[in-house]
Amino acid sequence: VSLNLSQQYLCCCLPIAMPQRKALLELARDRLENFYANKGNLEDPKEADGIVFRLSKADKSCAGDMVPLTFLEFDVPNARPVDVFNVIMAAENETQWDKAPSEMRVIGEWKRYQARGVVGFFDAKPLSSREIHEWQVASANFTSEEFWVVYSTLENDQLRNKEPLRAGATEMQNCLCAYRITPKAGGGVHVLNTQQINEHPWPLNARSVANLGWQTSAAFGSHLRAASEAQEKKGWAANKTVAPAWMLKDGDCALERPDESLRESLLSKAYGSFNGSWEEPPKTVEKLADGKEMKVWQLTAECGGAEAPLFHAEFSVDAGPQEVFNAIAAKRREAQWNPRLQQLNISGFSDPGVRSVHEEFSMPSVMGLKLSPREMFEFQAAERNSSRYLLTFSSDTDSPIPSFNNSAVKATQCVAAYEVVPDGSAGSRIRMVQHLNANVGMAEHVQFLWEKRVISMLSAWASELSEEARNIVAQRNCGKGGGCPLPGYDSDLLELLSPSPLQRNSSMTIAKVLSLAPKQVSFRRLATATDSLPHWQRAFGKLPLTTVLNVTQWDSFESRADEVMSLFRLVEHNATDDEKEAFASLAHDALDVQRQGEALASLQWRYLEVINRHDCDASLPDINGNTGNRAWSFAVVVAIAVAIVVLLLSCISCCCVKLYRIRRERQARQAASLLLSAASSCAPSDRAVAPTSEASTTASQGEVLRR
Repeated sequence: VSLNLSQQYLCCCLPIAMPQRKALLELARDRLENFYANKGNLEDPKEADGIVFRLSKADKSCAGDMVPLTFLEFDVPNARPVDVFNVIMAAENETQWDKAPSEMRVIGEWKRYQARGVVGFFDAKPLSSREIHEWQVASANFTSEEFWVVYSTLENDQLRNKEPLRAGATEMQNCLCAYRITPKAGGGVHVLNTQQINEHPWPLNARSVANLGWQTSAAFGSHLRAASEAQEKKGWAANKTVAPAWMLKDGDCALERPDESLRESLLSKAYGSFNGSWEEPPKTVEKLADGKEMKVWQLTAECGGAEAPLFHAEFSVDAGPQEVFNAIAAKRREAQWNPRLQQLNISGFSDPGVRSVHEEFSMPSVMGLKLSPREMFEFQAAERNSSRYLLTFSSDTDSPIPSFNNSAVKATQCVAAYEVVPDGSAGSRIRMVQHLNANVGMAEHVQFLWEKRVISMLSAWASELSEEARNIVAQRNCGKGGGCPLPGYDSDLLELLSPSPLQRNSSMTIAKVLSLAPKQVSFRRLATATDSLPHWQRAFGKLPLTTVLNVTQWDSFESRADEVMSLFRLVEHNATDDEKEAFASLAHDALDVQRQGEALASLQWRYLEVINRHDCDASLPDINGNTGNRAWSFAVVVAIAVAIVVLLLSCISCCCVKLYRIRRERQARQAASLLLSAASSCAPSDRAVAPTSEASTTASQGEVLRR
């Protein structure tokens, strides 16, 4: 089917999620093979211990600030290129040979982008510590022995969301850190490195910091050289690397999908089990409770280490394929209509699209011998193709789930497969394959009796299933008329039929997607830009459909069903006829929602493909620009510091002079006060001896002034 899901319809307003491997490698090659090759772009070199250090003449933009580009060039004589590559790639081990970082960790793998996330921490006392969140990508050519490792903080929101900035730390950026590792003609390795670091070293600018710390940068090269030579001594093979294979594979940027290998294997086995001639005469024809016939064919094949009967059966049911499929697949509900199912435990999804089922069922008596219950640990998988359903169960031989009890005997279900298709009228045709080793011991030796018992059990199960499917039809019809409660079924079945993408976000809701979408349909298709996508389309790609369509968690069925219909209207123009048919009307019950969920899941995958193609073709932010904030140079900082010191000294001198004057004035006032006090204390009788008293007063005044 040709669909109109193109970038013409999927463009508008959201920046790309993160850089791609291809784009980062192209940036690195341009920086080292073009910019660095033109030595007119560089200042004069400095050298220490055979490590050549250079700075670019011009500053470039990184995280809004202007920073210089730094370059290191050196040789590693006693190592191979792959050894240097392995040391640089193992970011988590960097603290073992480089003392600058206090901690380095890999925090995740993004296989879709062929990138890993790395977080690093650096002590910067007396300043606050620095923290960096970087993408790591790589390239390896084992023939030419040319290796590249690139780190970058560009578009690192996903990393910062996964590991938020520590309290008190300052975010540091390295817009491009690249290593080109090549062999030397005479042996050894040539290493070329560039970095574009924004450490936010206010009040100094980045160029001053780089010039002041160039010897530290050179020491890093020496440490890397020593670590690479130590790596060479381990004697690894020339094609052995610490990098996972998916990081080094050259190819298109593929959408990362869940690993459905187990599901595909189970379904393939089920398909294969239906091979054979269904037109041959059956071994027997059983009469079902509703009067219909069930044809049974029998073979013998190995199962669980022993020969066991392999049955094929075919019968019809007066119910549609969806009702029949739900009757078989909804194991939690089966205990209500299958009297042989005694205990059941559904332990969730072990793999994408594969559910683990643990069940115990009763056994018939054989020649008066009462057999113990049998238990099975099974995988369950399913798919729908148009109106054809396929469901299968197969034993999980390595299940860690404990047994229900010690008396049960473990049985092996090599395959139990069910194909449900329309029968040409209003009903369904069911073909089933049952290959079970029930470990019945001596009963197996009375083959005809045991086989008869098994056929009888299959016949009883088919009759009970037919009744359950008809009950589902009746419940649905009654519910649509408003006279009965709406039936609810196994909410996991949508995940069986349509496994969820890895890109889902558990907090995303239908209401959030609708709130981001334009109100007018024409705006939903309008391409206003070629470098961005609408918010709502990215949100739709992250919608966890199996969660938001779980009707057992809905507060109001009618309002939620209307919400699901509104969601489909957003993507309707990209739907197939089969998907549109599921939304011919509002959902009336859980099975309608299940069918609509399958349609939305198919649409979601197509949107994710387009979003992925868009992101893979998107460009990175410009890190070669010449606009940004500029901090002070070291000379300016020194001049400002000297000016501040001079100003402080001047202020201190002025204060000292002023304090001295104040002190002199205070001393003078004290002296005057003492003179006045002495004068006012003289009595009349003293006047007769005035000369003597005057002399004494003069002497006292002189003494005070000396003090």
